[in-house]
Amino acid sequence: KSLSQYEQVLVAKDIYICPTYVPHLVNATLDLIIDGESGIWHLANKGSMTWSELAFKIADRCKLDPSLILPVNAVQLNYPAKRPYYTVLGSERGYHLPSFESALDEYIQHRETNNRKVA
Repeated sequence: KSLSQYEQVLVAKDIYICPTYVPHLVNATLDLIIDGESGIWHLANKGSMTWSELAFKIADRCKLDPSLILPVNAVQLNYPAKRPYYTVLGSERGYHLPSFESALDEYIQHRETNNRKVA
Protein backbone atom coordinates (compact mmCIF):
# COMPACT_ATOMS: atom_id res chain seq x y z
CA LYS A 1 0.00 0.00 0.00
CA SER A 2 2.83 2.41 0.88
CA LEU A 3 4.55 1.88 -2.47
CA SER A 4 1.30 2.48 -4.36
CA GLN A 5 1.03 5.79 -2.49
CA TYR A 6 4.65 6.68 -3.42
CA GLU A 7 5.85 6.38 0.17
CA GLN A 8 9.26 5.00 1.11
CA VAL A 9 9.31 1.75 3.04
CA LEU A 10 12.03 0.37 5.30
CA VAL A 11 12.30 -3.40 4.93
CA ALA A 12 14.53 -5.92 6.71
CA LYS A 13 17.30 -7.22 4.49
CA ASP A 14 18.56 -9.79 6.97
CA ILE A 15 15.43 -11.72 8.01
CA TYR A 16 14.70 -14.77 5.85
CA ILE A 17 11.12 -15.96 5.34
CA CYS A 18 9.07 -18.19 3.06
CA PRO A 19 5.88 -16.29 2.23
CA THR A 20 2.84 -18.50 1.76
CA TYR A 21 -0.28 -17.77 -0.28
CA VAL A 22 -3.28 -18.61 1.90
CA PRO A 23 -5.39 -20.22 -0.88
CA HIS A 24 -2.51 -22.65 -1.55
CA LEU A 25 -2.29 -23.41 2.16
CA VAL A 26 -6.04 -23.96 2.46
CA ASN A 27 -6.16 -26.29 -0.55
CA ALA A 28 -3.23 -28.33 0.74
CA THR A 29 -4.76 -28.52 4.21
CA LEU A 30 -8.09 -29.70 2.82
CA ASP A 31 -6.29 -32.35 0.76
CA LEU A 32 -4.52 -33.60 3.89
CA ILE A 33 -7.79 -33.74 5.83
CA ILE A 34 -9.57 -35.58 3.02
CA ASP A 35 -6.69 -38.06 2.81
CA GLY A 36 -6.95 -38.69 6.56
CA GLU A 37 -3.41 -37.50 7.28
CA SER A 38 -2.37 -36.64 10.81
CA GLY A 39 0.56 -35.19 12.67
CA ILE A 40 2.41 -31.95 12.22
CA TRP A 41 2.84 -30.66 8.68
CA HIS A 42 4.88 -27.62 7.68
CA LEU A 43 3.32 -26.16 4.55
CA ALA A 44 4.70 -23.17 2.70
CA ASN A 45 5.22 -22.06 -0.86
CA LYS A 46 8.59 -23.15 -2.22
CA GLY A 47 11.40 -20.65 -1.98
CA SER A 48 12.93 -18.40 0.61
CA MET A 49 13.90 -14.75 0.59
CA THR A 50 14.44 -11.77 2.83
CA TRP A 51 11.68 -9.30 3.53
CA SER A 52 13.42 -6.80 1.26
CA GLU A 53 13.65 -9.33 -1.59
CA LEU A 54 9.90 -9.92 -1.16
CA ALA A 55 9.26 -6.18 -1.37
CA PHE A 56 11.32 -5.89 -4.57
CA LYS A 57 9.48 -8.86 -6.15
CA ILE A 58 6.12 -7.31 -5.32
CA ALA A 59 7.21 -3.94 -6.66
CA ASP A 60 8.42 -5.56 -9.88
CA ARG A 61 5.26 -7.60 -10.48
CA CYS A 62 2.95 -4.72 -9.56
CA LYS A 63 4.92 -2.13 -11.54
CA LEU A 64 5.67 -0.03 -8.47
CA ASP A 65 8.77 2.11 -7.94
CA PRO A 66 11.50 -0.08 -6.38
CA SER A 67 13.58 2.99 -5.48
CA LEU A 68 11.09 3.59 -2.65
CA ILE A 69 12.21 0.35 -0.96
CA LEU A 70 15.01 0.89 1.55
CA PRO A 71 16.61 -2.39 2.71
CA VAL A 72 17.94 -2.08 6.26
CA ASN A 73 19.14 -4.37 9.02
CA ALA A 74 16.32 -5.58 11.25
CA VAL A 75 17.77 -3.85 14.32
CA GLN A 76 17.15 -0.52 12.57
CA LEU A 77 13.40 -1.24 12.44
CA ASN A 78 13.09 -1.24 16.25
CA TYR A 79 10.62 -4.13 16.37
CA PRO A 80 8.91 -4.29 19.78
CA ALA A 81 9.83 -8.00 20.01
CA LYS A 82 13.04 -9.71 18.95
CA ARG A 83 12.53 -11.60 15.69
CA PRO A 84 14.44 -14.65 14.48
CA TYR A 85 16.63 -14.10 11.43
CA TYR A 86 15.66 -17.36 9.75
CA THR A 87 12.06 -18.63 9.78
CA VAL A 88 12.00 -20.60 6.53
CA LEU A 89 9.89 -23.75 6.72
CA GLY A 90 10.98 -26.97 5.05
CA SER A 91 8.77 -29.86 4.00
CA GLU A 92 10.06 -33.27 5.03
CA ARG A 93 6.83 -35.19 4.61
CA GLY A 94 6.51 -34.91 0.84
CA TYR A 95 3.78 -32.32 0.29
CA HIS A 96 4.97 -29.26 -1.59
CA LEU A 97 3.08 -26.13 -2.47
CA PRO A 98 3.78 -24.21 -5.70
CA SER A 99 6.64 -21.73 -5.89
CA PHE A 100 6.35 -18.30 -4.37
CA GLU A 101 6.55 -16.75 -7.85
CA SER A 102 3.52 -18.80 -8.92
CA ALA A 103 1.69 -17.74 -5.77
CA LEU A 104 2.47 -14.08 -6.37
CA ASP A 105 1.25 -14.32 -9.97
CA GLU A 106 -2.00 -15.94 -8.82
CA TYR A 107 -2.51 -13.31 -6.14
CA ILE A 108 -1.97 -10.43 -8.56
CA GLN A 109 -4.29 -11.99 -11.13
CA HIS A 110 -6.96 -12.54 -8.46
CA ARG A 111 -6.57 -8.98 -7.19
CA GLU A 112 -6.82 -7.48 -10.69
CA THR A 113 -9.89 -9.58 -11.49
CA ASN A 114 -11.65 -8.55 -8.28
CA ASN A 115 -10.78 -4.88 -8.73
CA ARG A 116 -12.51 -4.90 -12.13
CA LYS A 117 -15.81 -6.20 -10.73
CA VAL A 118 -18.64 -3.73 -10.48
CA ALA A 119 -20.59 -3.70 -7.23
